[in-house]
Amino acid sequence: METVFHIKSAFRCVYLLNGVFVEKADDFKYDAASPLYITALPLNAHHLPYTVKISGLAAQSNEHLVSVYKLPEHNCYVKLAARYNYVYSTEHRETPDKLGFVESFFLDIRHGNLSSARTKMTQTLSASIDDESLRAFFDDYTDIIENNVSKNLPDSFFLIDKNDVGALFRFEIKDGLIDNIVQI
Repeated sequence: METVFHIKSAFRCVYLLNGVFVEKADDFKYDAASPLYITALPLNAHHLPYTVKISGLAAQSNEHLVSVYKLPEHNCYVKLAARYNYVYSTEHRETPDKLGFVESFFLDIRHGNLSSARTKMTQTLSASIDDESLRAFFDDYTDIIENNVSKNLPDSFFLIDKNDVGALFRFEIKDGLIDNIVQI
């Protein structure tokens, strides 16, 4: 079955997909039953290249460096982690990508920093939910990724469960703060 793959890395790189060089590896169709070999070639000397094998929408090699998430409508999100080289240098290292507002909110809750998470919520939403319920709402989710699959749904994100399956949620923003979270 053809699946639309979305490959993202935590570092600047180019890719080899089954040996073919590409600069961007997003939004391409591939048979999910066939093995897909992804080689990440970093554009910074502080990172090392590596290859992962994905078959049946699951990582078959270098599992600690890749997360494979199943999304609705035959989409698959592949998240590549950085593999670091030990380089001793006085030079400034590459700065990681800045987290978005909603991703930062999610990580605040996952790390138990509920006071910081509440600063990202409207007074109305914050007053309507206690700490235990806020924590429990996100307990079943391990990661969050911005929805780049359905472009007609702004402010929507996939919350990834413990089985690596994404559920689509809309984070309603009011005056720059989260006012409501609704599953789509």
